[in-house]
Order: sequence, then structure tokens, then C-alpha cells
Amino acid sequence: MVNFEDTGLLRARNSSLKMLIRSAYGVQADQIIGGPKWLDSNGYDIDAKTGFLLRPSQANGSQIHSSRGAGHNQISVVRIGIHQFAGMLGKTLDRIVHDNTGLIGSYDFTLTWDPDGASASVPSLFAALQEQMGLRLESGKAIMDVLVVDSAEKASEN
Repeated sequence: MVNFEDTGLLRARNSSLKMLIRSAYGVQADQIIGGPKWLDSNGYDIDAKTGFLLRPSQANGSQIHSSRGAGHNQISVVRIGIHQFAGMLGKTLDRIVHDNTGLIGSYDFTLTWDPDGASASVPSLFAALQEQMGLRLESGKAIMDVLVVDSAEKASEN
């Protein structure tokens, strides 16, 4: 048994390493190849606190609400995938944000941050992501697809 609780706790009872790998990566047993023979036989009890602070969504429809106030921005979402959220962050940061979390599914969360990073009581966007969601933004380089426009012509009147 492997159970991820809403409180951020992971509890596993008599779980094999293969079962833990299946739960962590969302794969079937046939998709795991190799490893020692005990991968499927030894059972482990685990009680761990995860850094992941998001709640899986139970809602039927998606919603996004954003607000800006004096010294803070806030976004509240219902039933949003992390890949979609990465795109929203990219627009906010005016940079490409690539989702490397491997998280699937949809989540509900509220994120509050100081866009100027000057407040003592409201964290910067980077700190808010870590503290409120358990996620971290890392700067890096990646290969990505781009669209190249070789030529374009203005439309003429019909």
C-alpha cells in the first residue's frame, strides 16, 4: 500500500521497491526492466514528508482567477495541470518556463507573491513557488522547437 495524503505525507506499508517505483513514475510493472531480484519481493514501511504542497483537484471544471493589489499579486486556480501553469508563469516572467516536474493530473492552489520583491511580509515569486507549492524554478538551457517565418506578405484588400 502506498498512500499520498493531502497533508504532504507519504505512507507506504510492506511495499516493494518495484511498487514504489510504479507509484512514483505512474508506470505498470511490465514497464520496469532490470534491477536486482529483491526489487519485487522485499517489503518496506515508509513514513515521509514530501516537499509537494499541491492538492489534486476534485473539481469538474477549470477556473483561473488573478488579482493585483498593493504590493502583491495572487492567482487562484482550480483544476489546472502543471504544464498549463508553467505556460502561465512564462507569460508572467516573459520567459519560457519548461515543466520538468513530471507531475500529471490537475491541481487546485492559490499563489500569492510580491511582484517587486520589496515586501517583508509577501514573498517574491520564486520564494512563493517554493514555500506555497513546493516547486522550484531553475534557470537553464534547453533544446526547443521554434517556428521560422521565411517570408510574409501583407494582405491586400478584397
